[in-house]
Amino acid sequence: MNRIVTILLFLFAVSTAFAQMPQTISYQGVLTNQDGTPMQNGNYTLTFKLYTQAAGGPAVWSEIQSMSVLNGMFTAILGKVNSFSLSFDHPYWLGITVGSDPEMAPRIELTAVPYAMLALDVADGQVVRSINSLKDDVTLAAGENISISQNGKIIAISASVSTGPQGPKGEKGDPGEKGDKGDKGNTGAAGPQGPAGVKGVTGANGAVGAQGPVGPHGPKGDKGVTGPPGPQGIAGINGTPGQQGSIGPTGAQGPQGPTGAAGDDGAIGPAGANGATGPAGADGATGPAGADGLYNAYVMVSEQESSGTSVASNTGGFQTRNINTEDADPQNIASVSSSQITLAVGTYRCIISCPVFKSGGTRARLQNITTGSTLLLGTSERAGITVDFVTRVPVVGRFTLTVQSVLEIQHAVRVANGNGFGVAVAISGFNEIYTVAEFWREGK
Repeated sequence: MNRIVTILLFLFAVSTAFAQMPQTISYQGVLTNQDGTPMQNGNYTLTFKLYTQAAGGPAVWSEIQSMSVLNGMFTAILGKVNSFSLSFDHPYWLGITVGSDPEMAPRIELTAVPYAMLALDVADGQVVRSINSLKDDVTLAAGENISISQNGKIIAISASVSTGPQGPKGEKGDPGEKGDKGDKGNTGAAGPQGPAGVKGVTGANGAVGAQGPVGPHGPKGDKGVTGPPGPQGIAGINGTPGQQGSIGPTGAQGPQGPTGAAGDDGAIGPAGANGATGPAGADGATGPAGADGLYNAYVMVSEQESSGTSVASNTGGFQTRNINTEDADPQNIASVSSSQITLAVGTYRCIISCPVFKSGGTRARLQNITTGSTLLLGTSERAGITVDFVTRVPVVGRFTLTVQSVLEIQHAVRVANGNGFGVAVAISGFNEIYTVAEFWREGK
């Protein structure tokens, strides 16, 4: 809010020639902002009102004037627009409003000089013969910071403000409203050249250069670590059957019967009973049992797209690979939905292979969505952005699920590519196959 500092308030002195005396009050003040700085130069609309009390109550006189303000200062002639019709025989207070702002507070009490307008009620030919009980010849003497001047029948008494010693620094006031933008100042003279600035930070690495020629064949590397155990072997063959036991001896022949009389040929007699069966031979030894398998369940899933469909890679962290096909699950321990794999409780070994093409530094991982943890983190690989071949990023390891869990295969790259996660080969009649994952659950 704006505020005003009063500089001078006086009424032109009254002479006996009342008909020629202007019935006005000269008022001079300074408009400042809340921080005490003068308001910007320009024209402002000021409303002046007189009241019969210091606060509240209706105005008994008012007028509006457009004031030219220079360095915050303005001078107004009150009564110039609306003539005074007041008696000035009791106290009055002046209220001032700038533009649409609220009226400033407190109101300003009029001092003695304006009340000289009461002299307008003195009958023609009468004169003032005493001031404050002083009679006859009275000398007006200017005191400190007071000046008295006469122009014909007008005596003007004015005061100047002297600056006292600087008081203690006040508390910092609230920031004022932002002032209007000032006029652009003249361009100053060029200053001397400043000292050399500090060395700037090292710039970002330049783009990767073209691939150099293939270097000589390096020496044979050390033997790699042993890979994880393979899947369960087939069942061992059955043992050789034992040898068949020997045939038992033939039973003894019965005695021959007496010779009968010759007669007609008799009917053939019944056949003799078979001899007793000999004892069975001993069983052959049982062959060795086949080795127990390491795993009791197997799952294979994959990321497949229709023929001719490539998959883009993007930067900004790990992206979920679109696992959408369950290729094998004979024990029915898994399911695939919305790019996620649900696995039953157990300890698993797995091999995951994710393709990547011209995407710079790259890495894949197996993420447990149920627990919010990373189960396995793949090796750090690089798919050269100038080399036209596909790199596969492996994730290999062993993990345990204590509860049925939802898993995702996630993949991150340093450079985005429109077919960075899979380059289509477009063989008609066959889907594109990109990421492949196999899981073996341990147990007998």
